[in-house]
Amino acid sequence: MSDGSQSLGRLLRFKVMSTQPGGMAAALARGETLAREGIEKLRDEAYEDLATRIARLGWPGSVIAEELYADAHDIRAVAATFGFRAVGAAADALCRYLESLSDDEAVDRPFVDLIVAAMRCSFSKPADPLADEVAASCHKAVDSALEKRKRPAALD
Repeated sequence: MSDGSQSLGRLLRFKVMSTQPGGMAAALARGETLAREGIEKLRDEAYEDLATRIARLGWPGSVIAEELYADAHDIRAVAATFGFRAVGAAADALCRYLESLSDDEAVDRPFVDLIVAAMRCSFSKPADPLADEVAASCHKAVDSALEKRKRPAALD
């Protein structure tokens, strides 16, 4: 049975339950269950999508800044939506770094690898209190890299 016909069947059962005497409470309870199941399914799909995107991020998966940025941007959105705060924050740091590059500037691979490693670690242990500190360190590293690029070479 297709998802569409399953959804229609659920809607019809809900409608029938809600019109029966005393059926409104049962219909509401069933509706809550269906909503919870839908949210859990969506969360599971988002988790798998996020895992796939993080796994392919970096080298050799995304070899140009635009591809890296697109993946990091998507990871940032999905991670924040589904409770992977530290992953989203590290992805945000990567986005900030990539946005700062001029067209003729090369991506610093070791720097990107460091941020990607932080994202992978935070994804594998989202409840670890260090995950937020690691994400904050990614932002500090980006801030430092951006500041360093602003200074004249003689000051380094």
